[in-house]
Amino acid sequence: QSKTKGEARICKHISELRGEDAVYADAADDTVSASSASSLDGVSKKKRARNGDETDDGADEKGGGDEDSGLPVTVALAKVWKESDSVAGWYMSEKLDGMRCVWDGVSKLWTRSGNEIYAPAFFTDALPLGTVLDGELFLGTEITEDFATRLQAVRAVLIGYATPTSIARVLPQTICGGRTHVLEELEKITAAGGEGVMLRSPSAPYKGGRVSDLLKVKKFIDDEAVVAGHEQGKGRHSGRMGAIMCTMMGSGKQFKIGTGFTDAQREWNNAPPIGSTVTYRYFELTTAGVPRFPSFIRIRPLE
Repeated sequence: QSKTKGEARICKHISELRGEDAVYADAADDTVSASSASSLDGVSKKKRARNGDETDDGADEKGGGDEDSGLPVTVALAKVWKESDSVAGWYMSEKLDGMRCVWDGVSKLWTRSGNEIYAPAFFTDALPLGTVLDGELFLGTEITEDFATRLQAVRAVLIGYATPTSIARVLPQTICGGRTHVLEELEKITAAGGEGVMLRSPSAPYKGGRVSDLLKVKKFIDDEAVVAGHEQGKGRHSGRMGAIMCTMMGSGKQFKIGTGFTDAQREWNNAPPIGSTVTYRYFELTTAGVPRFPSFIRIRPLE
């Protein structure tokens, strides 16, 4: 069944490259091939079973789609690096601010949740057949093997595709010297407009879900805002505070903070009061001018 513009899922990075209308046109012309779907089905189930994730019910922590998706692997998801983590000898590379995607080695690109990405033929034709690639769609600036072995293998597979305009390429890797090296590399990359650093244990096999051998390092900014309201919690936070609505200093724009609170701070008698000033941490401002990934730190004491 062909996809309409409202139904098709496209990648913003490819859209920027070719134009949104062109990418939607490709999606509308594309039909799902039953033979392609069935050829991937056995691989998908085998890979999920190997990772103990045959009945995955979500992608946030498991990194995989449902049984009907064509995702050939359960993708590995990075945990956040802590300065106490020993990462000397790990592979270190720039963290790209793109869209995570998987090339199934046959004909399609997939999101980490198992949704098909409608890419133009010239794009998928430039990717290697028979090799599953897990990477990042980025515009601008065998599964049980360890990362070092997989790195050598993917370099060998892509060597014939290595041109200045290559669609797929291996990101440069540096052997990490430890905490100071991480912070120096983070400073260098962010100063050049990059997002952060990725760290991978060289001896770890590829595993789906949130894993401790794949870490991400990003630079965060601390700021203050005024509490304008509270939001009821859901799920395990039902009956207590779920988030606080805040007003930014200066711009007056409103945004929500829903993480960083202890269980005690979520109780209504302990929630940051309306009108109080809170300190929060965030990664960057969105195009709308509000904080991305804000996290509560503390209530600022009265002066």
